[in-house]
Amino acid sequence: MAMVSLILATHSTMNELLGLPPPANLNTLDVHWADPDPDDAEAAVLPPKPRSTGMAHRLFPTNEFKLLRDTLLDDDHPFVLLAGISGTGKTQVARLLADQRAGVQETAGTPWGDGSFTQLLVPEDKAHPAVELVPVRPEWTEARDLTGYLDPLTGTFRATQVTGLILNAWLEMMAKGPEAQKHTLILDEMNLARPEYYLSDLLSLRELPWSHGAGVEPKGKERVRIHAETACVATAQEETRGAPNGTARCVAAGDGCKTCPLGPLRGEAAWTSEQRAGQLPKAPAGARWVPPYLAYPQNLGIVGTVNVDETTFGFSPKVLDRALVLELNDVSYLWLAENVVAGPDRQERLALLEACRNALEAISLHPGYRGASRLLAAPREQLDLTFIGTVLPKLRGHGKGLETALDALADALRDSPLDLARSHARVMKLKHRLGDHGVTGFF
Repeated sequence: MAMVSLILATHSTMNELLGLPPPANLNTLDVHWADPDPDDAEAAVLPPKPRSTGMAHRLFPTNEFKLLRDTLLDDDHPFVLLAGISGTGKTQVARLLADQRAGVQETAGTPWGDGSFTQLLVPEDKAHPAVELVPVRPEWTEARDLTGYLDPLTGTFRATQVTGLILNAWLEMMAKGPEAQKHTLILDEMNLARPEYYLSDLLSLRELPWSHGAGVEPKGKERVRIHAETACVATAQEETRGAPNGTARCVAAGDGCKTCPLGPLRGEAAWTSEQRAGQLPKAPAGARWVPPYLAYPQNLGIVGTVNVDETTFGFSPKVLDRALVLELNDVSYLWLAENVVAGPDRQERLALLEACRNALEAISLHPGYRGASRLLAAPREQLDLTFIGTVLPKLRGHGKGLETALDALADALRDSPLDLARSHARVMKLKHRLGDHGVTGFF
């Protein structure tokens, strides 16, 4: 502990010497979302931020893209899982279509080649405020990891990005009804933890999302409790940290809930027309009110990106039964070569990539766009080592399928005019280890 304090003190001192701001508190995560204007019930969500002009071209299989686009845009509360090899743009396409769900821009795309692929312009800046990209952490085991919890020491709520997104979607729906902006939660690499553990409450609530009609009162499993207070509590921002227990509770609880948009989430209030047009009580500066319950607003969708390897978990039937699962494994190395600076041996490198696809596609270990671009752009004298470091570390496991893939890859490297002798030797080593021990791996 003393060593940690010394490190933090040294960090602060160095920042002062360099004229930099002090380091952020490493023990807490401040989550900021919209603090609505109490005089404007329709301004209850974050206003759109100016977008940068940073855009990048991406390519996606046309059939999968169309199905994903139609599902996300036509369904009020979709749940989609995007699986596939690494580096195919799963997160980017989810962000792009989530932005379109929020009404930011149209995403028609242009056919490429024979029409089996669609080229899109994907923004490189932060997603729209109605979209939250949340990286899943492997230690998540319960709902509070996703939606936050009440801090018993301060009486404030330790909010997350997801808490803010759900409440923003709720307030938007209360203010605008059927015209409410659609919100999207993107869970990146969602199976690094078990989805049926941390996502169980939201999946159950999603079966009975709140509709747009007034006077609807949620009961039973239409709500889930997220803290034990009877009134809304403030989020744990700087202004509320260290406050005595109870001072962060909403003082308007009771009769004030009858006209508050969060009233139905307090526990006993019905949804009334007054609440739809009502105002939120003023919260402490920099904080927001969090009600005792959460419901699933009908304008909220969930997209999860999925990788399948030994570091991830499978999905239970409960999750798969509720989700549309799409695979994004198809890539076009020819399209990539047109968008990556390559040397005079571009055709030979393209032939190498196609040979890798033919050898490894059956076991879903062929290079995605990220790895393929590295091979196309590497200097000629570094290509052999780049291939070893990009393609071969993923080749591990056992079975006849892997043996066949290693045989085909070894033949392709041996016949390539790019002088990949070290890569060929390393593949042969993997093959011999598989034959001797029944299992092989790069490390």
